Amino acid sequence: LPRLMRCENTLAARCLCSKTMQQNKNESAFFCSLAAQQAGENLVGTAGNYQTYVLIECPLPWPAIAFDSAYIPPALRQSVKALGADKTVRFLCIHRETAEPSDDITLLIYEQVHKQLLSHLAGDEGIAQFSNGYCGYEFHLPDLDSVVPFLENYWQNRAIADDYRQLQGQPITQQDVLVCTHGMRDKCCARLGKPLFKGAVRMVEEGALPNTRVWRASHIGGHRFAPTAIVFPEGRYYGRLSLLVLQSIVAREGEIDQLRSVYRGWSVLPKLSQLLEAELLFKYGWSWLRQSVAFYPLCIEAEKKEIVARLSARSPSGETVIYRASIVEDGLQTYVGKASCGDLSPSRLVKYAIADWGIESNGSNNNVEVA
Repeated sequence: LPRLMRCENTLAARCLCSKTMQQNKNESAFFCSLAAQQAGENLVGTAGNYQTYVLIECPLPWPAIAFDSAYIPPALRQSVKALGADKTVRFLCIHRETAEPSDDITLLIYEQVHKQLLSHLAGDEGIAQFSNGYCGYEFHLPDLDSVVPFLENYWQNRAIADDYRQLQGQPITQQDVLVCTHGMRDKCCARLGKPLFKGAVRMVEEGALPNTRVWRASHIGGHRFAPTAIVFPEGRYYGRLSLLVLQSIVAREGEIDQLRSVYRGWSVLPKLSQLLEAELLFKYGWSWLRQSVAFYPLCIEAEKKEIVARLSARSPSGETVIYRASIVEDGLQTYVGKASCGDLSPSRLVKYAIADWGIESNGSNNNVEVA
């Protein structure tokens, strides 16, 4: 009997081991980006929404939480956590893998450019501002220990920010493409992001992406849409990106419909407002990118179970048009799945869609006053 019990225990242990090995094998075979694509998940409305991006050149490799890297000084790590808590500033690690040695580190700061002040609509609260993207400045610091003192001084001098930036750094005049390759955060970003990054670097070297720099970037969000990227100074997010479409984005040419499968949204706008902006981009094409846009606070209409989004667009000539959209939860797009390769269990991924949209008002000075 004892021998029989030992055999049963051994058999049970083997079964458990086999089950665990099979489970690990299934998990290692799962890729969140492939699952999201097979589910037909729409990308629009998934871009981050930040006032400022602080991009710090940091040595590789990066752990799952990039700023927990042993290369990051404790003061910088604490500063990133404190400043990032207000959700208006996004810190990212970047790396170029250039063959040219450097004795300093590059720090890029992109801040939203605001041009006009948008007055209230009846019943709305808050004031939005027109923006056409971000303004970038490049700084070179001796080491990572210098970042925190520099940023403290930089933000303390906001009252004279323009003069201060020009004295301390150089305006960025080219496009910066940030490709997420953060494999320690999600394996899809390494599997799909690294080939995109290397291919884009090769295109820059061959002159196919003129006036453009390409950087590896830490986690930018949305790894189930890998390969993902942000293009500055516009601050637009993309996913499932190919080199061919990236070339069209940089050059602003080619069929605009090719963006339907890769465009995630514009970072100057809240996520639901990004849905309306994407519709306008797809309708008006590349010329839409010359517009400055302001958003009104979202209005929830409980009885209709919809959310109303409004955007005011101002052309370079000063004409202003206000667009309105009704946004509802998309029952066909909403599904249960894993948002990340590392998720232990699936969750309900709620998606929204535009039920209808149109022009609310059209006039050169409608609801707008000069700041």
